[in-house]
Amino acid sequence: MQKTLVALALTLLLAPLFAASPDKKKTRDETKIVDAGSFGIFQAGRRIATETFRIQQTATQSLTTSEIKTEGAEPMVQSSELTMAANGDLMKYLWREDKPERLQSSLEAGDQILMQHIIMGEEKEKNKNKDIPYILPSSTSVLDDYFFVHREVLTWRYLATECPALTDCKLKKVNIGVIVPRQHTSGLVTMEFAGRDKVVLKGMQTELNHFVLHADDVDWSLYFDDAQKMVKVEVPSEKTEVVRD
Repeated sequence: MQKTLVALALTLLLAPLFAASPDKKKTRDETKIVDAGSFGIFQAGRRIATETFRIQQTATQSLTTSEIKTEGAEPMVQSSELTMAANGDLMKYLWREDKPERLQSSLEAGDQILMQHIIMGEEKEKNKNKDIPYILPSSTSVLDDYFFVHREVLTWRYLATECPALTDCKLKKVNIGVIVPRQHTSGLVTMEFAGRDKVVLKGMQTELNHFVLHADDVDWSLYFDDAQKMVKVEVPSEKTEVVRD
């Protein structure tokens, strides 16, 4: 079962994103859309926000873009761009907030150092701009607040790392180093495959692949369909549910 699951993942999604070396037959400028769509974010049964995302890749890198917008008369609007090398290593990460404030930050990978540049949007606050270095390798995964598509990418990377050659696939629980740029923190999360579960998806019982992400004493249930695309997230302790539109 696990071997079949991972074979699907690598064939459809992971191999192009996290290949050990680029396919020389591809032109460097050829772009493939790996996934795109939107997630509805619900809290206590009420829709509070929408995340719109796109994941695309070329022979040498992948780009994950996302925008989250809250509901209401005065919405919060944030966007992000995550650029990774073909092997999954971080190249650059950009984050912006357009409403209610104008803020932005970038994260760039160096030699065993990740450097975050924080830029305040208002002219009067320019003196608050700052750089924050992190002694972390470029293999560190970005897992920023609010952007659920980062959880999808992290799960793909977990599968690709644990079963790179489709042999001896056991998908054990592992620790993964992550950075949360919005909180200016880094740490470890755990990821494991919990098997196939039947869950209610858009009013119907559906059998899905269930992964559990444990971070900051909170369990996130991540559900993927047979095309290895994330279709639902449950965070019971936060009364939060995320569903692909």
